Amino acid sequence: MRMTLSEVLLLLTFVSSVAYGVFDITWKISHDDKKYKNKKD
Repeated sequence: MRMTLSEVLLLLTFVSSVAYGVFDITWKISHDDKKYKNKKD
């Protein structure tokens, strides 16, 4: 199956946004809120 350039770009955008979302959640969990209670986002 051959993909067009726009399909490839769309796929890359989707994959990178999902990867960023997963990373962001993992980061928030690993840096637990209790440690940084006084630090506001």
